[in-house]
Amino acid sequence: MAAMMLLWGGSAKAQETAGDEAGLIAAMNTLKATPGGGTITLTASISINTTGSNATTIGSIKKVILSSVEGNPITIDCSTFRIEATGSSGTWDGNDAGTQTGGRGILTIGEYVTVTGTGTTATMGTLNATDATTHPVLVVPMNNTTLEVTSGGKIINTAATNGVAVSSRGRTIIRSGALVRTESPGGIAAETTNYGIMVAGGTIEAVGDNVTALQYGTQSGTPHLICSGAQVSAIGKNAVGVNVTGTTTVNVITIGATGSVPPGTTAGATIITSSPDNSDIAIQSANPNSSVGVNAGGVSITASKIYSGAADAALLGYVRNIAADPDAGTYNSAQDVALTATDNGGAAATEDIYYGIDVLPATLYSASIPMTDSGTLNTNVTVTEGTNTFTTTRSFAYDITATGISTPSIDAAKVYIEGNVLYLPESGAVQVYNISGQLVLSAVATGATVDVSSLTKGVYVVKAGSIAFKVVK
Repeated sequence: MAAMMLLWGGSAKAQETAGDEAGLIAAMNTLKATPGGGTITLTASISINTTGSNATTIGSIKKVILSSVEGNPITIDCSTFRIEATGSSGTWDGNDAGTQTGGRGILTIGEYVTVTGTGTTATMGTLNATDATTHPVLVVPMNNTTLEVTSGGKIINTAATNGVAVSSRGRTIIRSGALVRTESPGGIAAETTNYGIMVAGGTIEAVGDNVTALQYGTQSGTPHLICSGAQVSAIGKNAVGVNVTGTTTVNVITIGATGSVPPGTTAGATIITSSPDNSDIAIQSANPNSSVGVNAGGVSITASKIYSGAADAALLGYVRNIAADPDAGTYNSAQDVALTATDNGGAAATEDIYYGIDVLPATLYSASIPMTDSGTLNTNVTVTEGTNTFTTTRSFAYDITATGISTPSIDAAKVYIEGNVLYLPESGAVQVYNISGQLVLSAVATGATVDVSSLTKGVYVVKAGSIAFKVVK
């Protein structure tokens, strides 16, 4: 382990390096006592024995705790390496990823500590060969160990592609106030290839195209929980919030779990995915034997598609599909857009549709929406079950290259508002919409005029026949 001090703009910034467990612990102790904290850069992948000499014994539990104090934050820069948690075998009590007897160990990433890096596949075989993986990984708890990320602890992968922050062959629990994140296209924030991942109030984030926030492999009989107000998000093209892989072994995943597993958990969880092309999915399962359940009480799921798969009938019941006619595209005249929503079986949905043009959906849809200018029509439909909500979102981008303001029979210059009177070049039916697309007035122009005293000052769209006009009151 080597240590050095660098000056940045006149202030001391502590820098340490570490290539083994002893060096890492020594560097942590140094920076924990250094005002302003600092950064530890790994020079090799490190295996931490969670039941060894650096472990703290708490009852029957053994922990190696990597944490710091307020004012002295520590960043562990794994660079192209990783941290692996190992430990001697113990007896698992089956209740809590943070509770075990008989000596099974825990690696805790605690407050004021951020683990970051860009781990490479080439370094995977330098430690435990049984953990071979195709992904760059920062932290790996092995079979006999647990990874615990507590409040203020962060694990972030920033690899150029396919970066995984946590790959769990043991057990992982993400507690309230903790963050596990990948910023790597094609990456995964947290995955399990063996035992359970319990997100008990923590935050799991994946940002980039083709990312996944949580991925569950094939493991029978181990609970996977997302509860206690946990936040799971995936942002980007083809982003997936929760992905269930495998084909034969049963995966049991409970969203909004509460009760004794683990002890002290509460209800509630949020899963949010979004993408610029409506390709994101909240929950995806390729496993015909998966069992993904949603407990009652404060679960909120928002995505372009709530569920993709065939195994979980309850989730299929929350699926809604939103369509626009005409669809998104480029047009040389204003378009009246009709919206419809259907359930997974193709039947008309009973829930209301909301929309907004270039803003979040907030206006109740009741009639076709005039798109007179280029813009994005954002829509959503929410299925409510008790205090749980499942919101399907979809956006439609329209490029209106010409607004169709005039025709040989109707002169746009003759469509205007003066005072409280709308003037038209001819009599006939007319509809007036506000700039949010909401119908605010429908009338028949008698003598080519309409009383608009009920309208407040602002910009409106007047539809006469198939032509739309912008007017200002």
